[in-house]
Amino acid sequence: DGHPSTAYALLVEEEALSRHSLAHSDGIGEWQVRCILLYVQSAVEEGLEDLRRRKMENVVNESEDDDVVVQKLDVGVNVKSIVEAVDAKSETIETVFSILEQYPYTQQEQMEENYSQELQIRLLNLEGIVYDECIITLKQTFLEKLAKTEPVIRAIQHCGTKLESTEINDILDSSGTGGTAIQKGFHAYTFGSYKFSVCRCIKFIGMHAEPRHIFAALRRLQNTGAVELYMDTCRSSMGKSFHLRLLTMYNNENGNISGVALFQSPKHVDEICRFILQRIEKQERVCAEKVEHIHSLLQSLDKKGSDESVGGEEEKQKLFRSMVSRRLSVDVAGSGGLQSTYDGDHDDATVHDEDHSFEKKNKFDLTEEGYNEDLTSKPSPIHEDIIEVDAKKIWTDCRSLLTDPSMSLRRPHPAVNPITRSDVEIEYTSRCIAKVLHGIESPRMNYGNGWGQHLLWGKWRKYRFYNL
Repeated sequence: DGHPSTAYALLVEEEALSRHSLAHSDGIGEWQVRCILLYVQSAVEEGLEDLRRRKMENVVNESEDDDVVVQKLDVGVNVKSIVEAVDAKSETIETVFSILEQYPYTQQEQMEENYSQELQIRLLNLEGIVYDECIITLKQTFLEKLAKTEPVIRAIQHCGTKLESTEINDILDSSGTGGTAIQKGFHAYTFGSYKFSVCRCIKFIGMHAEPRHIFAALRRLQNTGAVELYMDTCRSSMGKSFHLRLLTMYNNENGNISGVALFQSPKHVDEICRFILQRIEKQERVCAEKVEHIHSLLQSLDKKGSDESVGGEEEKQKLFRSMVSRRLSVDVAGSGGLQSTYDGDHDDATVHDEDHSFEKKNKFDLTEEGYNEDLTSKPSPIHEDIIEVDAKKIWTDCRSLLTDPSMSLRRPHPAVNPITRSDVEIEYTSRCIAKVLHGIESPRMNYGNGWGQHLLWGKWRKYRFYNL
């Protein structure tokens, strides 16, 4: 109905430990963030190279100003590749790209001799996840002939890769005599198959092209019988990519003044990395604190509900509704008032507070019931303190995990690896081991590849994640 909505989460006592652990499942370290940025940098460099090729080969006839050229740069980052390299869920990486959309970057542009204008430059836009890797099979004619009349085929000619061997090409180029259909297989009836990236293809179509234009053109050709389109739509396929769009602005005097330049500057990459880490760490901390606050609230409710002085069942239910409405209230009017969102038959309560952030909403006063509760005075007992005897056992388990073959497996650059040579590498290694000891899944260590049956999986969940 267009009105603000609120979601209330009440935690089951038995799930407090696991929910608190899962609050850290989306956390990543500095090395992982830098790995994501390296993937974006690589995609940007490849995209700029495609733009240079398009200009040199005159693939697209565009009327562009010689002094200033404004165009978008579409790049694709393969989902499965970056997930395996970064060791983070695709949803976490998508969150990082969403944070990059909000990166606050401004730049002064000198317009005239005594006048300058501040440009608000957006780093990138996350357009979504697309089926990037596609294969077409030509069924009526060769690629070179079809490219003369179809712009999408001409673009595939510049960015695609032919899948057949030279021997098969020689057979197809022959007059057709000799050889049987069984010997030639499927190629006896086709004119070649080509693999290409949709995000690369749109750069050779034109600056206003979209992925949907590529798919629409190929579907039209498929309906006419000219080509056969294949997309790998499996859940765990390598064919999906993050579609990122950057605005590039070239100026002969000032050079590149766009978001693309930020990924090419080590100074700006460090600033971007710190910006992302601050947001991710805050989100991880708030998620864990929510579980602690809700757990402490339910403990207080349980204590009040067991108090015989409260009265009968009806009085206990009224107390429960009043405490929850006061404890989990939001500003729905936007005027600073904290209002309950229960139905009309419940007692609405309004609490005014200048700073009504989640961390500050931890006190309430039930004057009508005669209770004054301060939830901050009772720390949540979700986790225990690490004792010295267990600390030695934990360190022994850590050494055992470091020697595990799946942990010590080296992956090519820029993938993160659990080794201990620098601070950022130690940070990732510590987080990786702590996830195993807490029973938190990651792309490399999950139930699917047997880690759920490991003796150390979730062994020390009773201790706080950060302490581990």
